[in-house]
Amino acid sequence: MKKQYIFFGLLFFVAIVLFGFLYFLGFMNLLNPDSPFFTKFKWLEFAQPVLSLFYLIIVTIFFLITASIMFRLIISLKVDPSNQKNKSNVSNNEEKNHFEDIEKHSEHKKIGLDITDKNSNAYKQKEDIKTEQERRAEIEHKLEEEVNVVYQNINQMSTDILNSRNVKELLEKTVFWGAVISASKRASIMVVDKNKELYIYRTIGWSKDEQELINSIRVPMGEGLSGKVALENKKIFVANVDYYKSFDFIHKDKYKTKSFIIVPIYGLQRVIAVLNFTESQKRYTLGQLEALDLLTKLASKSFELLNYKRVS
Repeated sequence: MKKQYIFFGLLFFVAIVLFGFLYFLGFMNLLNPDSPFFTKFKWLEFAQPVLSLFYLIIVTIFFLITASIMFRLIISLKVDPSNQKNKSNVSNNEEKNHFEDIEKHSEHKKIGLDITDKNSNAYKQKEDIKTEQERRAEIEHKLEEEVNVVYQNINQMSTDILNSRNVKELLEKTVFWGAVISASKRASIMVVDKNKELYIYRTIGWSKDEQELINSIRVPMGEGLSGKVALENKKIFVANVDYYKSFDFIHKDKYKTKSFIIVPIYGLQRVIAVLNFTESQKRYTLGQLEALDLLTKLASKSFELLNYKRVS
């Protein structure tokens, strides 16, 4: 290291001496061209002061370039290799820290994705719960609407039945409201006459051909389903004809819904009429059976009231 300093020191000294001599020639030629020096060395004369100035400028430029180069070389020698090693270690440490930061960022990103997935699953669960709640709310709303409709029908039915002016009007209103509250397309009411036979008094949804046979139909008490209901004063509710073994239905294939309801109307200690309902939009339910039971009780009370009024 010291040898390098000595070498560059001597080189710098030689450069100073060389450029000093060149400056000496330039200034002597500019300021004192008639000196004995130039008389002895005629070949050094520059002839004009302008050339001397140009010469000095060129020498100055080369001097500055040479000085800057040598200064940089000397400065580079002063740099301690251990410092370079430390810088290298620092650089390596920085690179290592950089990679660690990248790994941490990746881990955080992965955690963020996991959290996002969890949030997505939680959001999906909330949506499923919300959908289930909406479905339940919709079902409850429909049930509430159906209950309101049933309540309104029963209210109107009760008022209408109780305001019947005679038995004929009562029977017609009873079969009408029975078809409404049971959603039946076909309905009929059969009245028990003095001979204890049932005849069809009024129908709903019957064809013209069937209407022509009404006068010829007579069912004795105890025969067939209607006669059995009239005799025993018991209602019959069948959800599916195929599974009803108590009676042999010859024309059961004609039943579209294969479900029917037969209920009696009881008044003055006897069955006065029988209601038949078939062809509901859906299979009959116990709720419809209960509504028809209410209807028959109202009709029974109205029938007794009308008879009391007639007698009195």
